[in-house]
Amino acid sequence: HRQPAHGLALPHSRRARPGLQPGDVLLSVNGQALDPEHLPEVAEQLKSNPRAVIAYRRDGQVRTVTLGTGSP
Repeated sequence: HRQPAHGLALPHSRRARPGLQPGDVLLSVNGQALDPEHLPEVAEQLKSNPRAVIAYRRDGQVRTVTLGTGSP
């Protein structure tokens, strides 16, 4: 399984999160890039505020979805 250059690919499973599908590539959470150097910042941000606006790529198009509660 090949990881994208930037972002994280969702595994191909039957239990996808609402709005996201297997194969979607996660690009950012609340405007913070999902790459190895930013993951600790994103994780810390989600501890204090579990609502997230997630940007992802599907079929070459960038889309967004809001998950959780609180304010991003």
